Amino acid sequence: MREGSFYPDFGLERIVQYHNRQDERYAIAAHEASQKYLKPVLIATELAVADPSNPGPATVRDTGRLCYASGSRAAYALAQMVKYSNYRASVS
Repeated sequence: MREGSFYPDFGLERIVQYHNRQDERYAIAAHEASQKYLKPVLIATELAVADPSNPGPATVRDTGRLCYASGSRAAYALAQMVKYSNYRASVS
């Protein structure tokens, strides 16, 4: 939206700033939930690839977590975490 010919007029600057703040808040909320419950919270957004500097993916990275490019990649990562956890439980 920031590259369009109408930006920053017509209220677009306000809308873009709102969405940037929301993306950042969601990333922080996911981080806090993960810490509070000691469980992984996986984040998936195409912005991880399309616009890595977007406040959402950038904040996820700043909290030391990964931002997956798709839901299927996040689900695969979660499945691998479960598999590894089961392996660790079986050898101890």
